[in-house]
Amino acid sequence: MWSDIESKQDFLNYSEAYEIVVNVLSNPQMLPISIGIFGSWGTGKSTILNLIEQRLKAENKEDYILIKFDAWLYQGFDDARAALIEVVTLEIAKLVEGNKTLLDKTKTITRRVNKLRLLAMAAEGASWIAGVPTFGAAYKAVEAIGDGIKGKADSEDGEAISKIIKDGQSGLKELLNEEMTSAPKEIAALKTEFADLLVGFNKKIVIFVDNLDRCLPKQTIQTLESLRLFLFMPNTAFVIAADEDMVRHAVKEHFNGIDEKHITDYLDKLIQFPVKVPKISTREVRAYLFLLYASIHEIYGGQETKIENLRAGLENNLRLSWKEDPISVEKALLLLDLDGPKTLNLLNDFTIADRIAPLLASSKSVEGNPRIVKRMLNVISMRNMIAKARQMPIDLKLIAKMAL
Repeated sequence: MWSDIESKQDFLNYSEAYEIVVNVLSNPQMLPISIGIFGSWGTGKSTILNLIEQRLKAENKEDYILIKFDAWLYQGFDDARAALIEVVTLEIAKLVEGNKTLLDKTKTITRRVNKLRLLAMAAEGASWIAGVPTFGAAYKAVEAIGDGIKGKADSEDGEAISKIIKDGQSGLKELLNEEMTSAPKEIAALKTEFADLLVGFNKKIVIFVDNLDRCLPKQTIQTLESLRLFLFMPNTAFVIAADEDMVRHAVKEHFNGIDEKHITDYLDKLIQFPVKVPKISTREVRAYLFLLYASIHEIYGGQETKIENLRAGLENNLRLSWKEDPISVEKALLLLDLDGPKTLNLLNDFTIADRIAPLLASSKSVEGNPRIVKRMLNVISMRNMIAKARQMPIDLKLIAKMAL
């Protein structure tokens, strides 16, 4: 059986895709930049993010700060724009603990972000109050924000805000009584402070944004809008993994059904360098199945080096597919350099993979999607185990057809 989690190994010949991204990120003249890794559900976008991260760590570890932001994690709990900025700031703060000047700048930015949270709540609260009876803690919080912006906040106001945003900081009363201007002025000040911090830090910052396509339209747009803060700052890059169709749907919903041209224009401004996840062919599905079956035997035999030999051999064969025939089952086994019962077991598994790969690549319900392929293998394995328990003779290719 195989788990449904993103991989840190390239089983799908994605090296060409992630190497392009790494080359762009390594070129100082290309920064700042936003890169979109676009593909449908289950095609391996998160795996490509992992591979990009690993390559940057291996080649230029001291030159980069690599930050992961899961947009879906914050849905319903925080303003996505504030959450993203705060995650980046806190990661930088961990690295500048010995530099008081830079550490103080991160604290100032965090405070500015909290101000913007309050202004966002005030804006949403104003429209909410217009059509809803004024009762409960939420109304008290909105009223408290109003007092804070006017410079009249007291301890009761601070307590009301605490209950809503659950910030856990003791200085909310003081924060509310600070001078709070309009949101545009606060954002402009935040941008200036952040740019100053990045210049002082002198490292490239790469922010990986994942699961954007799982968010509701509002959260998706908030995350995309937060990119604007960074797009013209030095040494910054965003790598965003998403299903483009889902993001386009979010843009259309948020902007009240705008036409396709305007959706494209909007995304082109925010995603400067789109990279499509390659479509998987029969040959690649076959290589993927070989590696999945081999990885099951790795669990029991600790054959990491031999698995890597097979992976490298299959990857090279796929790169040269324009002039080379697919690796045969026998040659794949030779790459693993196994002996005894393991060879016989893998011969059976690889033969099955050879037979079902065309089905998994061509079926309209699968179309080579790696996640669905893995789930299909789990279905086939479960039915195979049941058949063996009942001592029933079976044809795995027939089981695969039935499962499809």
